[in-house]
Amino acid sequence: MPDSIPSAPRRALNDVVRASLEQRMLDGSLAPGTRLNEAALAAELGVSRGPVREALRTLQQTGLVEGEAHRGMRVRVLEAAEVAEIYDMRALLNGFACARLAGRGEPTALRAMVAAMQAAIEAGDREGYYRLNLDFHQAIFVAAGHKRVAAAYDAALREGWRSRWESLESEANMRASNAEHTATLDAIASGDAAEARRLGEEHVLAGKRRWLAKL
Repeated sequence: MPDSIPSAPRRALNDVVRASLEQRMLDGSLAPGTRLNEAALAAELGVSRGPVREALRTLQQTGLVEGEAHRGMRVRVLEAAEVAEIYDMRALLNGFACARLAGRGEPTALRAMVAAMQAAIEAGDREGYYRLNLDFHQAIFVAAGHKRVAAAYDAALREGWRSRWESLESEANMRASNAEHTATLDAIASGDAAEARRLGEEHVLAGKRRWLAKL
């Protein structure tokens, strides 16, 4: 059972409960299709049902939770076609962000993150690689400096998180993914915006192909 959440002002408490539930969905503790009982979740988190209800409504708006008539809420289950569309949108957004970084100099911090991901691969640390991979892509969007595109990418990523986890299940897939990171950074460092865009898009589409191969 998770630790209870300390008391906080209502708005802050709602945010803390939402973040706690979201993390459990993203790490698989609450798997797709899991029924979400307000009373049970409130008891686990040590809060009243109100913050849980508000958190679930917010998560429904972000696409992580879905409601069913007369059956309450459950963790959203995405159809394969929906996941494929999410990949396509992420590809466009990632290509855009990578193109914006081209010509801004050597991406030293991003290179260090690629090296850390390689170390995770060598250590057989799939979860570590996955977390570093998320941080890497977030860092690209922060560096690109386009808040609306970053928000759109983050929303798409949260919807399709499970397929991304599945696409990185094997060591071969992680190695391929990280090699794509290196190639993209090389294009960014060279100042070739068109190539950085192409490789940024292709990296996400390669992830889509790795996910499709598992279906």
